[in-house]
Amino acid sequence: LDNCVNSERLAQLSLLDPLTRLSNFRAFEMELRKELARAHRSQKPLTLLLMEVDDFKSIIDNYGHLSSDFVLKRLANHIGSMLRATDYLARLKGPRFALLLPACVEAKAQEIAERMRSDTEFVEIDDGRGAQLFTSLSIGLSSWVPQNYPAINMEQLAGQLKTVAAQALEKSLHDGGNRLSVTRLSAMLV
Repeated sequence: LDNCVNSERLAQLSLLDPLTRLSNFRAFEMELRKELARAHRSQKPLTLLLMEVDDFKSIIDNYGHLSSDFVLKRLANHIGSMLRATDYLARLKGPRFALLLPACVEAKAQEIAERMRSDTEFVEIDDGRGAQLFTSLSIGLSSWVPQNYPAINMEQLAGQLKTVAAQALEKSLHDGGNRLSVTRLSAMLV
């Protein structure tokens, strides 16, 4: 019994980001497929937000890795506090986060993303040594509406949704950061 409990505990830990205690990339990939299947069955939309901390490298360069860790932890807690119980937040890699908003249309998701972006600007982050840091978020948004874009291959759909959201995020970063960009699925190849 102890071996089973320990094995299950290790399996759960392998799905967590050790710094933020959010889900990690592997867990996000599994959750994305699960939510796509649920959206397909229920014929309700699914929105993906990809978010990145602006100028994260300069935080590391100017304040060090310890301070950058505090920034990531504080932002993870701040963003998490604004979510519904059904939303799913994960840290993908470095300063990049993903957020799944089930049953959320694009217009409502834009409101949520814009509120997160604007609220984040005013969050004071203690670096652990008395300094107060401020940062901002760039956000890329993409939604899938099953009625508009029927899909058969959920694996391919997951890839397309991530690609389109990543394009939107790159646009936000390229345009100077601290903004929301939306990219829509134009043609489904599934």
